[in-house]
Amino acid sequence: MTNDQKRILEFEKENSFLKVEVASLKILVQQLLEEIERLKHSKNSRNSSVPPSKDENRPLKTKSLRSPSGKKPGGQTGHKGSTLKMTDHPDHIVEHKPSYCNHCGNDLSQTQTELIKRRQVVDIPPIIPQYTEHRVFRSICSCGHATEPPFPVGINAPISYGPNIEATIAYMHTRQYIPFERMSEYFSDVCNLPISQGTICDILERFAKKALPAWQLIANEVQSSKVVGSDETGAKLNGKKGWFWTWQSKGATFISFSSNRGTKTIDANFEKGFKDAVLVHDCWRSHFETKVISHQLCTARLLKEQKLNADL
Repeated sequence: MTNDQKRILEFEKENSFLKVEVASLKILVQQLLEEIERLKHSKNSRNSSVPPSKDENRPLKTKSLRSPSGKKPGGQTGHKGSTLKMTDHPDHIVEHKPSYCNHCGNDLSQTQTELIKRRQVVDIPPIIPQYTEHRVFRSICSCGHATEPPFPVGINAPISYGPNIEATIAYMHTRQYIPFERMSEYFSDVCNLPISQGTICDILERFAKKALPAWQLIANEVQSSKVVGSDETGAKLNGKKGWFWTWQSKGATFISFSSNRGTKTIDANFEKGFKDAVLVHDCWRSHFETKVISHQLCTARLLKEQKLNADL
């Protein structure tokens, strides 16, 4: 067989293969067109009152890997309770003694009584702001020199908020995530002390500066660990998308907010990386660029994705 004949034979084989493939693609295209047409006329959450949970072809959510414990809901037998208990040293005592006999009407005001029952009510007193005035006096020595002591540390303005108020604002913001407007409303309605949102912002800025040394200590603790877990989650700040980054060791958790989800944030917080650590993460590409000994993929994340793929 000549070379030309061989080429013709190969061409015919390739041509036959392409014809079969084209026919298969035509069938697939037709099926897709029919599916598109069907979806056009089907109801979903975008074109009807059908809830999103009933939409077809919606992405399945990852499912929890926790298995049933077999326990009933609520507190378990043997758990430590926190029942309200009476005190042996009440702050106020109100005595209720009978003044007359409810059978014959005789006067009992001078009769000896016997304590038979007691009940207590625990409450918080009305919150009334307390003003502490610091007064500085001047003394003139026999030598003619006038001496006056300085104000205590922190007493810098004619009037300022005390440490308890500032600590409460920091707690409500950092721990309870209460917005500025609601904090201002709380101090006005409950504490009888109007505090503007601008003042709350200034107080929190001062607290943030005070917390910087502790923040750095946490970062050092995480950076020196042998195993570090890292993750990032989306959040909005003043309507703009940002990211809360977390690096965690066995004993400390370091959190930082950034508008960047890339290595720029990692370098800004841990420029030297974690040279002595294994970094555990969820395969986000930025984590792979962190300077570490090695990487370990998050087992829980992999198991969830495996279960999701199995459900598909």
